[in-house]
Amino acid sequence: KYEVYKLINRLAAEGTGVLMISSEIEELIGMCDRILVMGHGEIRGQFAQAGFDREAILRAAMWDGVKGAAA
Repeated sequence: KYEVYKLINRLAAEGTGVLMISSEIEELIGMCDRILVMGHGEIRGQFAQAGFDREAILRAAMWDGVKGAAA
């Protein structure tokens, strides 16, 4: 993964936009400028790097489980 991270960082430094998809929250927090959480074709949460909050990101990702439990 280290080599892939180096490549992504180099491309981003050159101004290339990079879309990274991962289920590993720590990986996303470490690599991304912005995180969008999606589910069922909808954006469930948007987070800028300055405001990365692990719990808020997880809440957005788990929204269906919480909604289903409340129903």
